[in-house]
Amino acid sequence: IPSYAVAFGYCFMDSVTAGYYAWAAHDVTEREQRTNLIPQSREMKTILTMGDTLLWQTLASVTIPGVAINLIVKTSRMVVPRLPGLPG
Repeated sequence: IPSYAVAFGYCFMDSVTAGYYAWAAHDVTEREQRTNLIPQSREMKTILTMGDTLLWQTLASVTIPGVAINLIVKTSRMVVPRLPGLPG
């Protein structure tokens, strides 16, 4: 469990950092000016940036590696006892 706490802590802090940079760099984008789109508020851009970063970092740092490790361990537990010459 402590390794998951560290991984989630990393994901959270990375999203906070991305949110800080989005907040600091807020400006109406060229695309919004060109197409006359209503610019998003500074708060909305920050929230969307943080949510996006948190989602992808959690997938990349916690979920996908966890599923891959679980799959490898399950497969190994099934295959290793069936190998000839190994005690089991």
